[in-house]
Amino acid sequence: MCEACHSPLTVKHILIDCTRYSAARQRYFGVDTLKDVFENVASRNIIVMLKILTFTIVYNVVFTLA
Repeated sequence: MCEACHSPLTVKHILIDCTRYSAARQRYFGVDTLKDVFENVASRNIIVMLKILTFTIVYNVVFTLA
């Protein structure tokens, strides 16, 4: 479950729907659908955003458990 939205944590949720990552989405994607992400966004932008999100998620989990 997404801690921010309390929605199922899916690829679509992370890349399109989650309000927590909306600023990063606009910066790296600028599109509104999952289809547009994979058809119109450079793969390097998807990878950069996923790296940022992974760091953020791991950081939050580590400091929540500490």
